[in-house]
Amino acid sequence: MGYTKLPLTGGGSGGTTDDITNASSVTGATASDALETNKSSIADVEFITVTTQYVPQEPITLDATDITNKYVVLDAAPTDKEKTQAFVVGGNPQEYGADFEITADDGGKRFSWSGLGLESLLTIGDKLVIVYN
Repeated sequence: MGYTKLPLTGGGSGGTTDDITNASSVTGATASDALETNKSSIADVEFITVTTQYVPQEPITLDATDITNKYVVLDAAPTDKEKTQAFVVGGNPQEYGADFEITADDGGKRFSWSGLGLESLLTIGDKLVIVYN
């Protein structure tokens, strides 16, 4: 669906190149008139839902059990696990699928790095900041 800007000034028959439709179909002098003329295309507009907010969780300080297990259990399961972000405090951002993953274990709350990039990086005392919805 294509559209152009509403007229900034003027209006009436003929319109300008800034009209909402082509010049021959705009007969009113106001934006309301132009919208009324085009109401069938306005009804086709898809509404976008509110974006989910991603909030950093409290840092997780890794202990010997976490390092041995190669996972931690989050407080809640991420709604879209592939949009989960992870940061080692003092380090670079980590990539989902390459450095860590969220598995179905523990109700979809398991943040795991077994066999992934974080496995060779994490040590006891490291702090993880995990961001998810």
